[in-house]
Amino acid sequence: MTLTDAYYAAASEATTIVLAAKEAKEKKEIGDELVTGWNTFWGAVDKDGKISTVLMVVGGAIMAWFLVTWLWKKSRGGGGGGNALQGFPWWPMAVGLVLTAPTFLIPLVLKLLQSIINVASQILTWTTTQLK
Repeated sequence: MTLTDAYYAAASEATTIVLAAKEAKEKKEIGDELVTGWNTFWGAVDKDGKISTVLMVVGGAIMAWFLVTWLWKKSRGGGGGGNALQGFPWWPMAVGLVLTAPTFLIPLVLKLLQSIINVASQILTWTTTQLK
């Protein structure tokens, strides 16, 4: 092998490594596809943002009102016996959370799911590179 052949082989190998690193970086930057897809969908449904705002305010108000009422009763000796969460307003909290879901809860759940998918993808990528 001549010096020129060795140079071209090294350059080719370096180019392959750089391209593989660039491809891995692009794959690694997979991030918010689920959240972006949901936001695109919800943006098409709620173009002006009025529905989202109303749902967030109503859902937040329901949760805040029932939580403050429960804490008030709890501090006055009512709101359930000795159990810390006895008498807790679970249903109003669930309704409030569902109302805030389009702009808060669904993106949060999708972000968590995307994080789990990314970790699994990175583990699989690392495993396959180790097996080579």
